[in-house]
Amino acid sequence: MVAEPGQKWRYNNGVAELIGGAVQKAAGRRLDEFARDALFEPLGITDWEWGQMASSNPGASWGLRLRPRDLAKIGQLILDHGAWHGRQIVSAEWIREMTLPRVVTPKFSYAYLWWRDQSSVDGRNIEWIKGSGWGGQCLNIIPDLALVVVVTAGVYDYEGKGPQNVACDTVMDKSVLRAASGN
Repeated sequence: MVAEPGQKWRYNNGVAELIGGAVQKAAGRRLDEFARDALFEPLGITDWEWGQMASSNPGASWGLRLRPRDLAKIGQLILDHGAWHGRQIVSAEWIREMTLPRVVTPKFSYAYLWWRDQSSVDGRNIEWIKGSGWGGQCLNIIPDLALVVVVTAGVYDYEGKGPQNVACDTVMDKSVLRAASGN
């Protein structure tokens, strides 16, 4: 340990792997099977892949491939407090709980595997929730605008020499938020 628990935070994929294992244990089946039955099928997501680890279990922190329109369905589910076409798929309480900021810094907040932040547009603060993946994939949920934005990119920086979030940030800053301000 580099610090006492609760004193220092640093993002790491290990947490997602632990959560994935806990979900598998609680569900009594593989994470991908549980996701298929509990989330993907109710949302009409049929074309997906999930990479496997050496153990043959799906990688909870990586490897899920969805079409942009299907990723947007997950964003809409979150925007609609867990409901999809009038059917409650995930409890509204869990949506609130998982997106509630847990780590708060001057630059950003972090919830349960979701980034939280806000942008200022014409003096108005617009809060957003973001899920981001390797290579610049991102799902932005902007409740203040009732908007879901998906960006897929190919910024696979194997040597750590560049920002993987450049595509998502550019779309949000140069297009989406400008459109929200009317500029």
